[in-house]
Amino acid sequence: MVAFVSSILWRLTLFQYACPQFRGDRGNEIMATSNSLNVLLREKSGRSASRRLRRDDHFPAILYGKHTEPEKLTVDAREFTKLLRSISGRKTIIELRQAGKDTPALSFLQEVQRDPIKDIVLHADFQEIRPDEKFEVEVPVRVFGECKGVRYQNGILEIATHSVRVRCLAKDLPGAIDVDISALEVEQTIKVRDLPALDGVEYRDSEGQTIVACLQGEKEEETPAEGAAAPAKK
Repeated sequence: MVAFVSSILWRLTLFQYACPQFRGDRGNEIMATSNSLNVLLREKSGRSASRRLRRDDHFPAILYGKHTEPEKLTVDAREFTKLLRSISGRKTIIELRQAGKDTPALSFLQEVQRDPIKDIVLHADFQEIRPDEKFEVEVPVRVFGECKGVRYQNGILEIATHSVRVRCLAKDLPGAIDVDISALEVEQTIKVRDLPALDGVEYRDSEGQTIVACLQGEKEEETPAEGAAAPAKK
């Protein structure tokens, strides 16, 4: 039960972009293809302009990068929701297509702001990247397997880190880092140094940073056998 609850909490925390679960086969997928999103340049800014956009099922966004000036954008909310569903919790390259521009801007989704009550997107940040230049980005960590320490040793599974920072080219960007916890026993940990080696991908976090740990659970109290005499009171 503890492992199940920990897994659910981890998934909810990890994917703040509104994905309920991960889909697809296990593996550290390399994003060879990109997802695309149609955007428009936004002329007006401010709260009033943003409210008008949201009434029309759109929302404001921004594209920024170290080589270009920030661009204010308008995004269709319905198209954006479909994009999030297709991404399904992975970190992936997004092609931002603007009318009048022949070449789309390569980017990844940096942040999404949501209304906690209405559950609508208020704003999105996209970071522009170049295909021939390495960049750093947070990539989600996904655990899988049935932890040995939880099942047989009364352990408690603790997810210490929900993402890791990597440096790579766009073509080598992993959608997620998969971590097999099947052999993890009580008082054992999986650290950054234990993560799978991926071609073209460099882990930027400390090698000693803990990803997953199996902690010692509370020991079950022994119950007296049926018919045994109760201990005498002093």
